[in-house]
Amino acid sequence: MMSLHSEQGEEKSRGFSLDDELKSLDAENLYNLVQELIRKNPEVHRLVLEWFKEKTEASRVAEEVATLNDELLMEYWEKAENIISEFNEYGGGPEDEEEEAYEWLNEISDLIEAGNISSDAKLEFFDDAFVEYDRGNSGFEDALMDIFFAMCETKEEWDYLVEKLAKRPSDWRK
Repeated sequence: MMSLHSEQGEEKSRGFSLDDELKSLDAENLYNLVQELIRKNPEVHRLVLEWFKEKTEASRVAEEVATLNDELLMEYWEKAENIISEFNEYGGGPEDEEEEAYEWLNEISDLIEAGNISSDAKLEFFDDAFVEYDRGNSGFEDALMDIFFAMCETKEEWDYLVEKLAKRPSDWRK
Protein backbone atom coordinates (compact mmCIF):
# COMPACT_ATOMS: atom_id res chain seq x y z
CA MET A 1 0.00 0.00 0.00
CA MET A 2 1.36 3.40 -0.95
CA SER A 3 1.65 6.21 1.53
CA LEU A 4 -0.24 9.43 0.99
CA HIS A 5 3.05 11.23 0.35
CA SER A 6 4.13 8.82 -2.37
CA GLU A 7 0.68 9.03 -3.99
CA GLN A 8 0.84 12.82 -3.94
CA GLY A 9 4.38 12.67 -5.30
CA GLU A 10 3.24 10.50 -8.19
CA GLU A 11 0.35 12.89 -8.88
CA LYS A 12 2.78 15.82 -9.04
CA SER A 13 5.18 13.92 -11.27
CA ARG A 14 2.26 13.33 -13.63
CA GLY A 15 1.41 17.02 -13.49
CA PHE A 16 -1.78 16.61 -11.45
CA SER A 17 -2.23 17.44 -7.79
CA LEU A 18 -5.62 16.70 -6.26
CA ASP A 19 -4.73 18.96 -3.36
CA ASP A 20 -3.94 21.87 -5.71
CA GLU A 21 -7.05 21.22 -7.79
CA LEU A 22 -9.30 21.22 -4.71
CA LYS A 23 -7.70 24.43 -3.43
CA SER A 24 -8.29 26.11 -6.80
CA LEU A 25 -12.05 25.40 -6.87
CA ASP A 26 -14.34 28.36 -6.39
CA ALA A 27 -17.31 28.07 -4.02
CA GLU A 28 -19.79 27.06 -6.73
CA ASN A 29 -17.59 24.30 -8.14
CA LEU A 30 -16.74 23.03 -4.66
CA TYR A 31 -20.47 22.92 -3.90
CA ASN A 32 -21.11 21.06 -7.17
CA LEU A 33 -18.36 18.55 -6.35
CA VAL A 34 -19.81 17.79 -2.93
CA GLN A 35 -23.33 17.47 -4.35
CA GLU A 36 -22.08 15.07 -7.02
CA LEU A 37 -20.27 12.95 -4.40
CA ILE A 38 -23.44 12.85 -2.27
CA ARG A 39 -25.48 11.85 -5.33
CA LYS A 40 -23.07 9.01 -6.12
CA ASN A 41 -22.67 7.87 -2.51
CA PRO A 42 -25.33 8.88 0.04
CA GLU A 43 -22.90 8.00 2.86
CA VAL A 44 -21.01 11.18 1.93
CA HIS A 45 -23.99 13.20 3.23
CA ARG A 46 -23.46 11.83 6.74
CA LEU A 47 -19.70 12.37 6.51
CA VAL A 48 -20.17 15.99 5.46
CA LEU A 49 -22.60 16.58 8.34
CA GLU A 50 -20.11 15.07 10.79
CA TRP A 51 -17.33 17.22 9.34
CA PHE A 52 -19.41 20.36 9.84
CA LYS A 53 -20.31 19.24 13.35
CA GLU A 54 -16.62 18.96 14.27
CA LYS A 55 -15.92 22.40 12.79
CA THR A 56 -18.83 24.11 14.55
CA GLU A 57 -18.08 22.41 17.87
CA ALA A 58 -14.56 23.77 17.62
CA SER A 59 -15.97 27.28 17.22
CA ARG A 60 -18.70 26.56 19.81
CA VAL A 61 -21.60 28.00 17.83
CA ALA A 62 -24.37 26.29 19.83
CA GLU A 63 -27.20 27.07 17.41
CA GLU A 64 -25.30 25.62 14.45
CA VAL A 65 -24.32 22.54 16.49
CA ALA A 66 -27.98 21.98 17.39
CA THR A 67 -29.04 22.22 13.75
CA LEU A 68 -26.32 19.78 12.70
CA ASN A 69 -27.18 17.42 15.57
CA ASP A 70 -30.83 17.52 14.50
CA GLU A 71 -29.83 16.46 11.00
CA LEU A 72 -27.43 13.81 12.29
CA LEU A 73 -30.14 12.43 14.58
CA MET A 74 -32.45 11.87 11.64
CA GLU A 75 -29.61 10.59 9.45
CA TYR A 76 -28.58 8.01 12.07
CA TRP A 77 -32.22 7.07 12.67
CA GLU A 78 -32.78 6.50 8.95
CA LYS A 79 -29.88 4.02 8.93
CA ALA A 80 -31.17 2.18 12.03
CA GLU A 81 -34.80 2.39 10.91
CA ASN A 82 -34.13 0.57 7.64
CA ILE A 83 -32.79 -2.41 9.56
CA ILE A 84 -35.33 -2.28 12.40
CA SER A 85 -38.19 -2.15 9.91
CA GLU A 86 -36.90 -5.27 8.19
CA PHE A 87 -36.50 -7.01 11.56
CA ASN A 88 -40.08 -6.06 12.43
CA GLU A 89 -41.28 -7.58 9.19
CA TYR A 90 -39.52 -10.90 9.71
CA GLY A 91 -39.27 -11.06 13.51
CA GLY A 92 -35.49 -10.77 13.41
CA GLY A 93 -32.64 -10.85 10.96
CA PRO A 94 -28.95 -11.46 10.35
CA GLU A 95 -26.57 -10.84 13.24
CA ASP A 96 -24.38 -8.43 11.24
CA GLU A 97 -27.42 -6.26 10.47
CA GLU A 98 -28.44 -6.37 14.13
CA GLU A 99 -24.96 -5.16 15.11
CA GLU A 100 -25.15 -2.39 12.52
CA ALA A 101 -28.53 -1.22 13.84
CA TYR A 102 -27.14 -1.14 17.38
CA GLU A 103 -24.16 0.89 16.12
CA TRP A 104 -26.54 3.50 14.68
CA LEU A 105 -28.60 3.49 17.89
CA ASN A 106 -25.34 4.04 19.81
CA GLU A 107 -24.57 7.01 17.54
CA ILE A 108 -27.99 8.41 18.49
CA SER A 109 -27.22 7.82 22.18
CA ASP A 110 -23.90 9.65 21.80
CA LEU A 111 -25.69 12.61 20.21
CA ILE A 112 -28.18 12.69 23.08
CA GLU A 113 -25.38 12.55 25.62
CA ALA A 114 -23.57 15.42 23.90
CA GLY A 115 -26.76 17.50 24.04
CA ASN A 116 -27.79 20.21 21.61
CA ILE A 117 -30.73 18.46 19.94
CA SER A 118 -33.78 20.66 19.48
CA SER A 119 -37.15 19.69 20.96
CA ASP A 120 -38.65 19.79 17.47
CA ALA A 121 -36.13 17.22 16.25
CA LYS A 122 -36.77 15.02 19.28
CA LEU A 123 -40.53 15.07 18.71
CA GLU A 124 -40.02 14.29 15.02
CA PHE A 125 -37.76 11.41 16.03
CA PHE A 126 -40.43 10.11 18.44
CA ASP A 127 -43.01 10.18 15.63
CA ASP A 128 -40.73 8.25 13.27
CA ALA A 129 -39.30 5.83 15.82
CA PHE A 130 -42.67 4.93 17.33
CA VAL A 131 -43.79 3.57 13.95
CA GLU A 132 -41.21 0.80 14.39
CA TYR A 133 -41.48 0.61 18.18
CA ASP A 134 -45.24 0.06 18.02
CA ARG A 135 -44.83 -2.83 15.58
CA GLY A 136 -43.02 -4.58 18.44
CA ASN A 137 -41.52 -7.46 16.49
CA SER A 138 -37.92 -6.35 15.92
CA GLY A 139 -36.23 -7.07 19.24
CA PHE A 140 -35.01 -3.46 19.40
CA GLU A 141 -37.84 -2.21 21.63
CA ASP A 142 -35.76 -2.05 24.84
CA ALA A 143 -32.96 -0.15 23.11
CA LEU A 144 -35.46 2.29 21.62
CA MET A 145 -37.12 2.80 25.01
CA ASP A 146 -33.72 3.58 26.54
CA ILE A 147 -33.18 6.20 23.84
CA PHE A 148 -36.67 7.66 24.34
CA PHE A 149 -36.05 8.09 28.07
CA ALA A 150 -32.55 9.51 27.60
CA MET A 151 -33.83 11.98 25.02
CA CYS A 152 -36.45 13.64 27.23
CA GLU A 153 -35.29 16.78 29.01
CA THR A 154 -38.29 19.11 29.07
CA LYS A 155 -41.82 18.66 30.38
CA GLU A 156 -43.11 18.96 26.81
CA GLU A 157 -40.84 16.11 25.67
CA TRP A 158 -41.86 13.89 28.61
CA ASP A 159 -45.55 14.64 28.03
CA TYR A 160 -45.18 13.80 24.34
CA LEU A 161 -43.44 10.51 25.17
CA VAL A 162 -46.10 9.57 27.73
CA GLU A 163 -48.80 10.34 25.15
CA LYS A 164 -47.06 8.09 22.61
CA LEU A 165 -46.72 5.29 25.15
CA ALA A 166 -50.35 5.62 26.26
CA LYS A 167 -51.51 4.86 22.70
CA ARG A 168 -49.67 1.53 22.72
CA PRO A 169 -51.47 -1.50 24.15
CA SER A 170 -49.69 -2.78 27.23
CA ASP A 171 -50.31 -5.40 29.89
CA TRP A 172 -48.61 -3.38 32.64
CA ARG A 173 -51.41 -0.76 32.74
CA LYS A 174 -54.12 -3.37 33.45
